[in-house]
Amino acid sequence: MNICPLCESKDITIYCKNTDFLFEIAKEKFTLKKCLNCSLIFIDRSFTNEELSTFYPPNYWSSSSGKNGNNLENLYRKLVLLHHILYIKKFLKKGDFILDIGCGDGIFLNQLNKKNIYKAFGLEGFNKNVREENFKLISKKIEESLNLDLKFDVITAFHVLEHLKNPDTLLKKVKELLKPSGKFVFQIPNTNSIQAKIFKCNWTGIDIPRHLMNFNDKNIKILLDKFDLEIERVCYFSLRDSSPSIVCSIFPKLNPVYLNIKGKKGFIHFIKKILFLLLTILFEPFAFLEGILKKGGIIFVVVKNKERI
Repeated sequence: MNICPLCESKDITIYCKNTDFLFEIAKEKFTLKKCLNCSLIFIDRSFTNEELSTFYPPNYWSSSSGKNGNNLENLYRKLVLLHHILYIKKFLKKGDFILDIGCGDGIFLNQLNKKNIYKAFGLEGFNKNVREENFKLISKKIEESLNLDLKFDVITAFHVLEHLKNPDTLLKKVKELLKPSGKFVFQIPNTNSIQAKIFKCNWTGIDIPRHLMNFNDKNIKILLDKFDLEIERVCYFSLRDSSPSIVCSIFPKLNPVYLNIKGKKGFIHFIKKILFLLLTILFEPFAFLEGILKKGGIIFVVVKNKERI
């Protein structure tokens, strides 16, 4: 691929090469390229949908496995999700409509809407184990036709854009479903971050080969401009994801998702998850410092419709 899929520049260089170091599903080595014009980092391959599906194991979207793992991890997930919830609540009021694109197992919406004060919907076309408690599930992929006679006050998409062959599909759908005064809040790894510079091709944020395009806080504007959307604010810290991203980059085999995918159980693997948690806490100050410096590894981007003059 000798043209940037974001800005269409031909000023391209090789960024690095690596295998699927996080989950060891795809054995071949992949090449990442970097656009010298807009700094997008992208995988140098075109994949069919069938090929892409082989990079995701059947239990990729599942939560933890094992009784102890479930209790511990679910408690941890609920705790760190408080940051997501408090952040999104800034843009919501009672009775508002919210759509979470790629809602996973539903934990975010279920926690956000525990008191059922919002009209909450979750779009999920992959995970077959969604707990639909405090929201209405739409079992579709973003690429599929959505016949919704609804407009939303807030639309969220956490770690979705970087997985898409054509992110325009998502932005087009967001534009259709967002109210004129609505907010689109999404989360992506930030290739302008300190951790991205330190770990480069071993950085979990580029998740080879599942992340097809890797954005940052600057070049994402190019994509948004195409749909008359503009950035209102950026948060450079995620309690759930910033510090774990560092730990996974250094110790990928301690990653609870890796252990769950590999079906790892028992006391030893429970201890590994405890160690992962302790390391996550240890690196939290560094992740917070990244955020203060506006160089955070994971960013929330809040987007609104462009104002007409």
